[in-house]
Amino acid sequence: MTEADGKLTEVRPRFGSAKGLVEMCDDFDAPLEDFEIETA
Repeated sequence: MTEADGKLTEVRPRFGSAKGLVEMCDDFDAPLEDFEIETA
């Protein structure tokens, strides 16, 4: 909430306001070696 002209107003995030702030690795969807099923 912010105070403007003596009144409290609710600040709401806008769709797409974090665009460009989050980056993912190219291999994000690659299988993890730690979770491979051991068949021995």
